[in-house]
Amino acid sequence: MPGKNRGETEDRRDVSAFKRERPVSPRQSKTPEDIAAKHGLMTAFFDGALARVDFLSELREGGRHIEAFTLCLTYVDSFSQWLLWPREKSGRNFVEALATYEASPYFGLVHPLQAIRAFGAMKGKGFWPSMSALVQRAFPGPSYELLHETAFEGRLAVTCSPADLSQIRGELWRATIGGIAYFWLRNPSVHGFGSSPSLSFGSTTYNGAEPEPLTLRAFLPPLRAMIGEARKRSEATLQWFGDDRIMFYA
Repeated sequence: MPGKNRGETEDRRDVSAFKRERPVSPRQSKTPEDIAAKHGLMTAFFDGALARVDFLSELREGGRHIEAFTLCLTYVDSFSQWLLWPREKSGRNFVEALATYEASPYFGLVHPLQAIRAFGAMKGKGFWPSMSALVQRAFPGPSYELLHETAFEGRLAVTCSPADLSQIRGELWRATIGGIAYFWLRNPSVHGFGSSPSLSFGSTTYNGAEPEPLTLRAFLPPLRAMIGEARKRSEATLQWFGDDRIMFYA
């Protein structure tokens, strides 16, 4: 993993003014022709989204690794915000969507070194730096094992108060593989000029083996699953992503 991340912040969106609005069912307010037209638009959109994902592999095979990876991360970012709207925390949405729609545990696993770095970079009048130090005492390194959240919390519970552990739990997404992807790959791709097309974890293991590096291949299955879930919600409700307001406020 690289050195200290200078950009361990998450984008936020304020949609509080729209949370109380109630969407109108399009099936109640539209003609059959309107409904058919909207369904056709949805079909075209989601078919096109999957085609764009398929094209990422073509880009990579053609040598455009960074471009393929950058596009993939922006697609993940878009669908994660749509699926978890109206929650305003884009970083947490990005991470939780990856962890929710992956086939086997990976993006939701906690990396102790990332916890040390992420908590140390957070603001909180000494609380988060002290939690960073606590994690470092529990996981001194230099080798690390990826852990499920419950196992990580269990290691900290020996010396951490229930109240402090509760606060850690609310920000633990920052310490996951998904959090690493957000801070080290997504942010440079969205706010900079792209990121490395891969990220490996050095002296880190999971179940005794070296974990898969963060490459395009790791993101494609959960991205396709996100698109499938968004399509299912849209077709079931005839509202984009399950709620038409998302098109205007997400």
